[in-house]
Amino acid sequence: MGPFTLRSGRTSSYYLDKYLFSTQPDVLKALGEMFAVRIPAGTTRLAGAELGGIPLVSSASIASGIPCRSYFARGPRSTSRRRSSTVRPT
Repeated sequence: MGPFTLRSGRTSSYYLDKYLFSTQPDVLKALGEMFAVRIPAGTTRLAGAELGGIPLVSSASIASGIPCRSYFARGPRSTSRRRSSTVRPT
């Protein structure tokens, strides 16, 4: 456990190595299951931040059965944009 200094300069007691969880299916699956049990009842859609957030929200979606349809690009308001996609089973 921390403290860890984040890229933003803030400190945190927790740190997730996105390269570890995005390349280890067993770690990603366990994280998705941990996130899924913390999703509030009535949630109908999940969203994740770009880069490291996409595998996390996807694994939480798989574990919970709640779709993840929207992804948000971070950045200045003038260049921020919503990225949205829906994949339907055939």
